[in-house]
Order: sequence, then C-alpha cells, then structure tokens
Amino acid sequence: MKPRYPLFKAAGRLAIVAVVLIGALVGGGCNHTPPKFYTEFFLESPPGTGVEFTMPISKLVMHRQAEAFANETSVLDVAEGTIGVTVDPNQPPIRTPCILVQFDREGQRAIYQKTVAENFGKRIFMFANDIPVAVHPITQMVTEGPLFMFTEVPGTESDHAKFVAFIKDLHESALRVQEMKRKQ
Repeated sequence: MKPRYPLFKAAGRLAIVAVVLIGALVGGGCNHTPPKFYTEFFLESPPGTGVEFTMPISKLVMHRQAEAFANETSVLDVAEGTIGVTVDPNQPPIRTPCILVQFDREGQRAIYQKTVAENFGKRIFMFANDIPVAVHPITQMVTEGPLFMFTEVPGTESDHAKFVAFIKDLHESALRVQEMKRKQ
C-alpha cells in the first residue's frame, strides 16, 4: 500500500462524505448518512520509534508505525466473536469476546504481509476515528478468514450490551463505506 499522507487521508475521507452528500441530493432526499467510524490498521513499531499512544483500558503505552497499512475501504464486515484464552494449561480456555474483521482481497493481502514470521510477537492495532479500539497479537500468519481482535473500548469490558452496540456501529460503518465504494 502506498504511504498515506495526512492531506490525502483527509481528502479521501472528504471525498467519501462528498459522495454521500451528493447522493442524498441526487437521490431525492434519501437518508444517506456518513459512516460513524473510519478505521485504520497499524503494525506495532519498536519502543521509541513511530507514533506513541496509550491503550484506553489497559493504559499500556504502545508505539505504532506512522502509516496505516489498511483502512475502512478494505473492511468488508465487522462482527462479534469469541476467542479462547489459555491462562492455566491444566484448565480449559476462557472464552473472551472479540471483534472479527473481514477484509477484501487487498486488505487480506496486507494482513498476510504483516503477519509474517518476522513480525511474530508484534501487534496489529485498529483505530476508529483516530482512537485505538482493538489489538491483535501476531502469533501466526493470517492467510485467510477474519482477523480476531481484542477490544480496548472503555465501558465495553463489563457491559456486554455496550460491546454489542459498538460492534453494530462498526458493522454498519463497514457496510456504508462498501456501499459508497460501489456508487463511485
């Protein structure tokens, strides 16, 4: 993916909003609203490099690369899922809620390229509207299927209804962006 500069990033999002507004005018006043969330995906960078940020729940200070390797235009869908987390090898895994992100072909290729062996131990971060909301620890290559991500959204860790509402908003945003892409 080519580097995205802040000016181009803003221009791209402005173009998506413009398409929605023009569609509303041409479509006879149909209710077309822009996506609630614009998402970007970043690979973790070594401490002291890249962009420093703090995860909202764990309060861990992390570093990410300056340029996103995928964004909302590559997200086909977002759904709720669960992951089994092993705390004690003598006990069954604990089922933990997570986000499942399904990418188009370009996004899936980018995920595959970022989950190669040299990146094992690093993380992929999902930002929504420039706020970190989820993390995926890279422990193996992701060659197909959705990307499972642990959420870091305040209020959702103890309130499943808020978690479900957040996932629904991400899902609807992904569908809206895909609809806008088809109309371009």
